[in-house]
Amino acid sequence: MTSSYRIIVALLAFIAVYFQATLWVGDRGIANVFALEKEQQRFVEKNSVLKERNQALNAEVESLKSGLEAIEELARKELGMVKEGETFFFLIDEDS
Repeated sequence: MTSSYRIIVALLAFIAVYFQATLWVGDRGIANVFALEKEQQRFVEKNSVLKERNQALNAEVESLKSGLEAIEELARKELGMVKEGETFFFLIDEDS
C-alpha cells in the first residue's frame, strides 16, 4: 500500500464515522427525531384536553347568553342567592 492510498482510506473511514455519528446523535439525528415525535405527541394530547375544556366553556357561555335559567342556577350555586319568598336553611353537621 502506498502512503497516499492509506491517507485516502483513513479519510474515507473518518468521513464514514462522522456521518454515522451525525446520523445517530446530531441535531437532525435519529435520536433527536424520536424525542421530537414524543414531544409532539404530548402537545397533541394536551391540545386535545384544552379543546375539550374550551368546548365546555363555550357551551356554558352560550347557555348563559341564551336564558335566565342558567344565570339563576349559576347565581344560586356560586353566590348562594335565594329567590324572594324562599326560606334558606343552613344545616350544621354536629361533627364539625
